Amino acid sequence: MVDVFVSYAHEDVRRVEPLVGLLQAHGLDVWWDRNLEPGSRFESSIEAAIDSAACVLIALTEHAAQSDWMRAEAAAAQERDKVIPVLLDDVPLPLSLRALQVADLREWPDVSCNEAERLVHTIAERAQPSGSDFIGRMDALQTFEAALDATLNGRGGVVMLAGEPGIGKTRCAEEFARIAEDRGSLVLWGRCYEQPGAPAYWPWLQVLREYVDAHTDDELRIATGSNASALVALVPELAERLSLGQQSIGDGSVVDNQYRLFDAVSRVIARAAGNVPVVVVLDDLHWADGSSLALLEYVAKDVRRQRCLMVCTYRDVEVTRKSPILGTLGELGRSGRVDRIRLTGLSAEETERLLACSLGCTDSEVCRGSHPPADRRQSAVRTRSRPCTCRRARTIERRLHRRGRARCQT
Repeated sequence: MVDVFVSYAHEDVRRVEPLVGLLQAHGLDVWWDRNLEPGSRFESSIEAAIDSAACVLIALTEHAAQSDWMRAEAAAAQERDKVIPVLLDDVPLPLSLRALQVADLREWPDVSCNEAERLVHTIAERAQPSGSDFIGRMDALQTFEAALDATLNGRGGVVMLAGEPGIGKTRCAEEFARIAEDRGSLVLWGRCYEQPGAPAYWPWLQVLREYVDAHTDDELRIATGSNASALVALVPELAERLSLGQQSIGDGSVVDNQYRLFDAVSRVIARAAGNVPVVVVLDDLHWADGSSLALLEYVAKDVRRQRCLMVCTYRDVEVTRKSPILGTLGELGRSGRVDRIRLTGLSAEETERLLACSLGCTDSEVCRGSHPPADRRQSAVRTRSRPCTCRRARTIERRLHRRGRARCQT
């Protein structure tokens, strides 16, 4: 995990270099596209970096306003509630960022300003380990652990994690993944994106690339076996890893060889699960393309006899009669064991604990001063007990705390 991802227009590299230097001088781990190695796949590298970053700086300039890449990066970061806008030029804020507090560095570094130091402090706070910020969800955890127990004993299945936007589906899936890894499972992630232009099978491509990156060439030869040529159509870098000639790649397109591809993916997962339990997480499935959903349906029929567990998150409020995912939900229910979890808002007490944790309070402490218990319970009403909204409220709480308007007392 990195502390901060810096999104900027390439024309502004000289403007951004001092900012990156400032962050690194304060011990922060910075990712920007200078980190890309020659020959790396920049799209997947950027997406992985945004996913792992604690926050994403959006460098706002005249050039940035014309950058499609920056718009895509900002959208991905906003979906994960990670955006920090940084104003470097006197330009109007994009509509999507106007509700956020902006770091004004238009005169920095030519003129010293406190705003740069405040920015560093904000990033450092967000980058702190947050193991205590997973609050509640005991029923969901119990359901997942029961499914994981069955999977470890060779009876795989599917866990469907549903809820409204901001309710904490991805955070809950991350906790599931942590538990699975602690119990010796290999966890592979694939994320769907709302932005148009993603290729077919995009989440599965990420899953397979994670698997490829985690194994040696010899291990991949054993895992892919005779299915290697079909997989190369989806993961081209396998051809180089396995020393396959051009003639080894299957004829026709991925669509033409759909079932051959489906069988290849299913067999690779089965072989992997024969060595170590596998948990595949498909995040934001409501945005998945039809091909990805069809592949999920195919794989789900086989995992019930394997040490493989599928975890899928989706927004049930966005599922309509015309949604492609609707048919998939029904098909999964007929294919084997499916555990359905629907997340709702946190309780008033859980919301209070989540807000208190942001101020450094322990369960035995009481946050007083400007935030008596009644006010903190009212936070559950104001935020609708949604963790994503609570986190925005926590940012405000932190600012008040730093200014001395709130304090934790034992």
